[in-house]
Amino acid sequence: MSVTIKELARRLNVSPATVSLALNGDCRVAGETSAKIKALADELDYVPNNFGRGLQSRKSRLAGYLAGSVTGSFFDLIMQGIGETAAAADYGLLTGITRASEKIDAQVKIFIEKNVDGIILSSTYSAHIEQFEKVERRKIPMVFCSTQDSGGHPFVITDNFKGGRLAAGHLISLGHRQLACCCIEKDRLAGNLDAVHQHNLPEPVLFFDENDLPAILKASPSITGITAYSDTQAIKIKHVVESLGLRIPEDISIVGFDDMWFSELQELRFTTIAQPKKEIGQAAMQMLLELINGKNITSRFMEPELVVRKSTAPPLIR
Repeated sequence: MSVTIKELARRLNVSPATVSLALNGDCRVAGETSAKIKALADELDYVPNNFGRGLQSRKSRLAGYLAGSVTGSFFDLIMQGIGETAAAADYGLLTGITRASEKIDAQVKIFIEKNVDGIILSSTYSAHIEQFEKVERRKIPMVFCSTQDSGGHPFVITDNFKGGRLAAGHLISLGHRQLACCCIEKDRLAGNLDAVHQHNLPEPVLFFDENDLPAILKASPSITGITAYSDTQAIKIKHVVESLGLRIPEDISIVGFDDMWFSELQELRFTTIAQPKKEIGQAAMQMLLELINGKNITSRFMEPELVVRKSTAPPLIR
């Protein structure tokens, strides 16, 4: 059976209020008495009742984090950053990891039931407006992490436009003139196009996934550089390119995005656009804590960085 404040008070012949003040470091309790209370609490492994404390402070000291996946993506490091920042602020973290639509609604409901002080979202909003409207009616702060919504909520995200411009700009600086660019992420594509237009080059050929590329590369042999949506997609593009008898980077240069751990492997060595993954998580949690404490915040764009490896080189004349 768990030890209560009343039990500590009974054993030391003091009032429960004195025990509570001492455990919270209140200077109104004499030093000797405070030391005895804390020593007994440690001896009996006393743990504060968070529910009771929440009723008094109106805060649960819990935050929720909702994501579609944390494996095979950079969200594991984002969650690491969120978790470390939460722990440093003495906050617990409830996580909901699911892509299933009905389960997202269920996870949001659990967050509400657990009275979380705020929620970080690396998941969709528009498809679950009804659930998130319940969050907003309860005035539970929300911060979007590595994603944005159209409702004006605060967010922290990599500057995808700048990342796209870095990717295409790197290929152009090497001498590539005809590019193929992934169009999955509109801001990255806009950055690609900005770099192309600045150099008055031909419009890039757009593709959605790697399955589009065999026909594109056969129809447009002048393409020598490709900007991928992610490092994971870059691996798939590599297989497609090599299946066509083309070499990387001699015939086709590829720029990934994210700077995942496998990008450094000797058999890949992808040039990529690095996202500050852990720092994004840290910033999102810090923003949420500020919102919880009634502060005004502004959304943040984090700086991407070009990391040059072996998948890009000046084009050969073909």
